[in-house]
Amino acid sequence: MDALLFAVILEVALLQMKILETSASRRELNASKAADQAREKLARDRKLVTDIFKGTLVQLAENGEWYSLKQSVDSFNNDKLHLELIKARNDQLKRSLKDVSGELQNQDRNYTMEDGAYNANVQLKYADKLLNAQMESLKMKLEVTPAVVPSVQHEHCVHSELQRAFELQIKEKEDLLEYWQKKYIEDIADISERLKEQKEKYQSTATRRKELEDLYALHQGEMRGWLNFKRERAARLAREEHARQAATRIQAWWRGVMVRRCFGAFRYLRNSKKGTPKPKKK
Repeated sequence: MDALLFAVILEVALLQMKILETSASRRELNASKAADQAREKLARDRKLVTDIFKGTLVQLAENGEWYSLKQSVDSFNNDKLHLELIKARNDQLKRSLKDVSGELQNQDRNYTMEDGAYNANVQLKYADKLLNAQMESLKMKLEVTPAVVPSVQHEHCVHSELQRAFELQIKEKEDLLEYWQKKYIEDIADISERLKEQKEKYQSTATRRKELEDLYALHQGEMRGWLNFKRERAARLAREEHARQAATRIQAWWRGVMVRRCFGAFRYLRNSKKGTPKPKKK
């Protein structure tokens, strides 16, 4: 949560820096060289701060840390310490210049010959120019351009730009909120309608299944009765066929006996057998 709040603060700061750069770009055409240099230095400083904020946002998005910001703060502290050292070195060089100047002046007063005075004067001028050059170099390094006080119109312009930017952000968030609320309502209605359809389909399917189960139970009794009927019919037909075959065999045997013994309706065969001569055996 702290990293998220810190990221939001950095985004707001980047937006303010962007608005300030846009406002600073509206400079006058007949601006002085000092004002142009001040604007250029201010633009470099803003670019440095913007790069630091962007690097910090990237690190926050990747691993939730802000090492870039810490390193930048440490670098600024080191630069501050280096600036103090340079200032101390400048003061030391000034004191050395003063001491050398005093010493050379004392030596110049002590010289009795013209050549000695000339040489001392040359050395003094050389040392003076050398120290002046070093001091000017240090001054150029330590030179800080004073900040230009913005005008009231400029402040009003920046305030209006910031207010417009915040209003646009608020309007965008409100539109986005309204869109998602509308989408949520539509999705809920769609899901409810689909749930209702699925419920009706499930109920109809359950009803149809119940009807099919009842029909299956009914037909299962009928099929069970039909199978029992088929088994009984097959057994009955088998018994009838067995009885018919047995009766046929018995009837055939009995007819053969009646024919051979000349019983019953075949009694007349007895007389015909008597009148028929038997063939003689050769």
